[in-house]
Amino acid sequence: MAGHNQIKPANDIEESYPLSPMQQGMLFHGLSAPHSGVDIEQVVATLAEEVNVAALHQAWERAVERHAILRTGFHWGGSQPRQEVHRHVRVHFEQKDWRGLPEREQQSRLDAYLQAERRRGFELSVPPLMRLALFHAGERKHILTWSFHHLLLDARAIAALLSEVFNFYEAFCQGRNLELPPPRPYREYIQWLQKRDWSAAETFWRKQLKGFTTPTPLVLSRSADKAPEQHRGHTVQQVILPATEAAKLRVVAKENGLTVNTLLQGAWAVLLSRYSGEEDILFGVVRACRRSSVEGASSTIGLFINTLPLRVRVAAETRVLDWLKELRAQNLAMRDHEHTPLVEVRRWSDVPPGPPLFESIFDFQDPSWDAVLRAQGGKFEQRVFAIHNQPNFPLWVDVYCGAGITIKSGYDQGRFDDAAIAQMLGHFQTVVKGMVADLSQRVADLPLLTDAERHELFVAWNGTQADYARDKCVHELFEAQVERTPNAVALVYRKEEVSYRELDNQANRVARHLRSLSVGPDVTVGICVERSAEMVVGLLGILKAGGAYVPLDPAYPKARLVFMLEDSGAPVLLTQQPLQDRFKFQSRDCNVVCLNALRHATPKTKAESTLRTTVSPDNLAYVIYTSGSTGTPKGVELPHRGLVNLLAWHQRTYGVTPQDRATQLAGFSFDASVWELWPYLTAGASVYVVDDDTRASAPGLVQWLNARKITLSFVPTPLAEETLALPWPEHREHCSCLFCSGRTRRRRWEHRSAHRPPDRQRPGLRPRPAFATGSGRCSRRTLHRR
Repeated sequence: MAGHNQIKPANDIEESYPLSPMQQGMLFHGLSAPHSGVDIEQVVATLAEEVNVAALHQAWERAVERHAILRTGFHWGGSQPRQEVHRHVRVHFEQKDWRGLPEREQQSRLDAYLQAERRRGFELSVPPLMRLALFHAGERKHILTWSFHHLLLDARAIAALLSEVFNFYEAFCQGRNLELPPPRPYREYIQWLQKRDWSAAETFWRKQLKGFTTPTPLVLSRSADKAPEQHRGHTVQQVILPATEAAKLRVVAKENGLTVNTLLQGAWAVLLSRYSGEEDILFGVVRACRRSSVEGASSTIGLFINTLPLRVRVAAETRVLDWLKELRAQNLAMRDHEHTPLVEVRRWSDVPPGPPLFESIFDFQDPSWDAVLRAQGGKFEQRVFAIHNQPNFPLWVDVYCGAGITIKSGYDQGRFDDAAIAQMLGHFQTVVKGMVADLSQRVADLPLLTDAERHELFVAWNGTQADYARDKCVHELFEAQVERTPNAVALVYRKEEVSYRELDNQANRVARHLRSLSVGPDVTVGICVERSAEMVVGLLGILKAGGAYVPLDPAYPKARLVFMLEDSGAPVLLTQQPLQDRFKFQSRDCNVVCLNALRHATPKTKAESTLRTTVSPDNLAYVIYTSGSTGTPKGVELPHRGLVNLLAWHQRTYGVTPQDRATQLAGFSFDASVWELWPYLTAGASVYVVDDDTRASAPGLVQWLNARKITLSFVPTPLAEETLALPWPEHREHCSCLFCSGRTRRRRWEHRSAHRPPDRQRPGLRPRPAFATGSGRCSRRTLHRR
């Protein structure tokens, strides 16, 4: 930081005063990394006109004379930084002649010049913190670049200052002087800030951020197999909503009492929520802070903006319009407290020290600063302005409103793939269009995929036709496996092992008894049993009898069990002796069969042989009831054909072999149990039924999985989060896949332990969990990248 505390002649200092909180943050980063390019703003103006260089230079000098902020240097010599206004500064104005160069070469040189200027930075104590360059690019073409530090100006000040400079320029070109009223000094804003009482702001921000403890992850970071890259720099991508779409967006916002800003902020919140899998998300927003500021702030040249956190609860079941109105109200409530120093807001939050509150910021300008200039007409209609910036965040979104709406995303290329950002911008557009199309839909129903992605997903990717046993039922595939590996272990519960032949024989006994009770194709049979080997025997016996099983979890309330049994119309119920009393009060007759007695009954002649039934692949295999979280539970039916297709895909995708050991861990009344049983029992693998005590303990489950050398396991998301956070034994070749689906994960997978089971197909790699019911392709070979 040498050179930043140079002693200047006292008589050259016009005045000195503190910094705004935003300036303090920028000064800290500027002194810490003076050549990082952070907070260096660069305006590029393409002027299709003859330029009077002397008049242009004079216009800039006049502007610097008028506005103290342009003659300001910044010092951090003591406990508090100060900004000192100098009486006299010299404006750096460079000229180059590029008229003999091809346009492509001119652009290449301009890019190189801007990059060099950004790396050069500024000596923050020595004003002016700005440099100008004029490139003569053609007979009637000039390129003006204006590099300055963000400490001085925000977007509104940029527009106002450029307007003033070119007004002076026009006057000087005509040989006349232009007299303007004295500007409001930036000092007045600083003095106003110094008198602020932050006690009400503290109450507001503590309430806003209460309970938010973990920053929203940017899940679109570089792929897991690509390490973060250092010194790759920052770049920008953009998409443009054309004027017709922008106009429709404005109409929809106005008619519904919203603002365009609210709509676009909401779209960004939805995007972060979908990417992170979290409903409670937080990102930074840039506040203009002029309406709520000192008198005359709207025309003052200086830095008024502030960056603050916006916490958004993405309520999936809420109507989009209702949710956006809440977001609008939240933005309005923030206005009284938008000048609060971010460092104080961070201190008042519940986020532990260390990580930032947020890593992405959203900046909305309507109208954009360049649109303000174009609106002045005259030569401004022919002048093209652009800005290059680099905030101190890895990801930012700038929205500029004109006739169309330009959405720019800047990002750290060391953290984000170019393709990921391009995809993100496409998703952003899709969400915005979805909002405009229908504000009455649920937030959860907002579309995300672009048209190209939908085509890829539903046409290209969905061209996955594969042959499977279309003419077979699930129990027939099991019976074929029994013939191939009769003595292999099919089922394990606690210390009990059941071979394929034994399981087949026991299921046949159950099936014969059910047939005697008129169970056949499309006849539902309830089954209410505790976790045990009998559970699988009962399910298989129902299928062998030609019926469709209806799993009833004993943990459910009695009333719910009776409802499901009656609603399904099941004439028969398989259960265990201790559970029979739960069904005494049902309103209709039902044959209650004690499964444990039937399973171990002495077989009669030929009772062990396989039954022949008339069941076909189009008949029902099971009926599973929904949780009823949104009302009355509803039965979902699946025929054998669909189930056989599912298990064939599962076996093919995950390479299931007879050597596999899989778990049955989910409650058998959930559809996850289907994945846990039939793909393995029709492939010769062993299914280990997890006892209730082990299911209730993440440490116990880790030990159990390793002790039994489990290779494939479905784990509910909450339990998976706990399990993957624990240490796993190293140098093991089992437990190659963990499947997860269901609830939204609460924590980031990145926080898992470093000691995890290796991928069987790629020894040493640490697989990420796969979401078995999500969209996309996943296999053991690729799990480490999911």
